[in-house]
Amino acid sequence: MTSPLATTFDCPNTRKNKRDYAALHKYGLLAEDTPLPRPRKKTAVRSALNSPTTPVSTSPTAPSNVSISLSNLDTDIGPSQSVSQVECEIEGVEIKQRDGTRLKERSWVWKYYQTTPESGTWRLGDKDRPELKHRCIVSPSTCRFFRFASKLRSSTTALKQHLQQTHKLFQDGQSERQGPLSSWIAKEKKPPFEEAILDWIISTCQPFTCVEQPSFKTMLRSVDFEASIPSADTVSRRLNLRLDAIDGELRILMASASSIALSLDGWTSQNSLPMLVINAHWMSSAFQQHQACIEFVEITGSHSGENLANIVATTLWEISYISSFFPRTS
Repeated sequence: MTSPLATTFDCPNTRKNKRDYAALHKYGLLAEDTPLPRPRKKTAVRSALNSPTTPVSTSPTAPSNVSISLSNLDTDIGPSQSVSQVECEIEGVEIKQRDGTRLKERSWVWKYYQTTPESGTWRLGDKDRPELKHRCIVSPSTCRFFRFASKLRSSTTALKQHLQQTHKLFQDGQSERQGPLSSWIAKEKKPPFEEAILDWIISTCQPFTCVEQPSFKTMLRSVDFEASIPSADTVSRRLNLRLDAIDGELRILMASASSIALSLDGWTSQNSLPMLVINAHWMSSAFQQHQACIEFVEITGSHSGENLANIVATTLWEISYISSFFPRTS
């Protein structure tokens, strides 16, 4: 009995009758001897090109130098096709010129430029090259951009930057590119001028009359500020309105607390004024910790415990949550 592995190839192109080794591995020697599918014309031409005995010349001036053996090609090549046409369909095959140098892939920017010869030459290395003018044709009626070859010196960076920045054209047909990291960060909302003035006065402990100083107005005029500057009385009224709004929000938050702890702190300021601060601490119904300053007052009279207790009692009476507080001194 003849082994199924023994195969005689009468066809000169043995690739057509190549055994299916995957089926042999799966089913063993008793597998049906089914040859692989016939190679496509691209595979046949690629094999012919890679053969050391079949040199290929793609020079446009010498088309008769093509010497691919037609016996090595698949019969799928149509009668209207030439060998050169089949070669152009091959993907991933390195075709060399007559002098052995590789053909460089043409940059994507050139389809947006028109190249015209100019008088003169320019030198690159040890070779003289003809002067060329590359003009942008994306929008001929409005765009007048062009560059000379002597200026580019075999680089397409300037041409590419013009397409990306002016016409928003990018490689692979992309009309947009990923923006900078700052574009993903939410922009800070600008507060109104009066609100910004109030925040600045509070955070820097400025007197209300600072907005009426000539130097302050000169500083704003230096940046072309044209809006009206609030007076000291306006600043005082705005701050009182803000205080009332904050007090209302604070009462709503404290109303949700089952118990509130107090901490007291007293000291003498740099200008020898005795001060007392009352802070409230509580947990909301959602178990969020809150802390707020409910009083900041100058101590009048003696610094006795009775006097301080009266200040605390007055503050709690104003807030109307006396039963919820647990005082704590610090």
